[in-house]
Amino acid sequence: MEQTITLSLNDEQLENLETTLLEAKYNLPDDEEEFQAAHEDSPAGTIREVLEQMAKQTNRGVAPSDYMNCEV
Repeated sequence: MEQTITLSLNDEQLENLETTLLEAKYNLPDDEEEFQAAHEDSPAGTIREVLEQMAKQTNRGVAPSDYMNCEV
C-alpha cells in the first residue's frame, strides 16, 4: 500500500533534509551501482526513492540535478 506524505519546508529545511538523506546514502555499504539497483523497499531503495521524488517535486527541472544528486 502506498502512502503520500506532504511536507512543507522552507529552502533551508529542504536542503537539510537532502543533506541528511545523502549522508544516510553514503553511510550504506552499497556502491552507486548497488544503490541504483536496490529494491525500493530496502533502506537504500527507500532513500533513493525519496531523493528522486524530492528532485521531481522541486523547481530544479528535469535534467540531472546536482542539487538533489540524482537524475530526474
